[in-house]
Formats: sequence, C-alpha cells, structure tokens
Amino acid sequence: PYVTSLRLPLSPQALREAGLAERLKAVKGVTDAVVVTEESAIYIKLDTELLDRATLEQLVNPAPTCEA
Repeated sequence: PYVTSLRLPLSPQALREAGLAERLKAVKGVTDAVVVTEESAIYIKLDTELLDRATLEQLVNPAPTCEA
C-alpha cells in the first residue's frame, strides 16, 4: 500500500474528544494516528488508495451542526 503522512490542525472541540486517535485508526485506510495537544494537531498515516484527505478532514474536524 502507498502510505503518506499528514498533519492536520485540530479544532478545540476535536482536541477535547477522548479517543480521537483510536477512532481514526479504526477507519479503513488509516494506519496510524497521534494527537499532539501542544500543537493542536493530529499526525496521521494513511493509504491514499483507500482514503482521501477531504474525507479524513471531515472525520477529524466535522462541520458544525445547527441545532434548533
């Protein structure tokens, strides 16, 4: 598999999420994920044949939802 590394910024909400790295590691195509709180970022290794960056970014920092 072709694996590449990414560093994605994390929103304050994503930083507070317990188990974010473990949740991402369960996604097909993610081979490793490490949250670095001091940098407000997550480092991810992924197989680009199985997962694209846009999908990954939605998983890491989902769009805010409007609640009525």
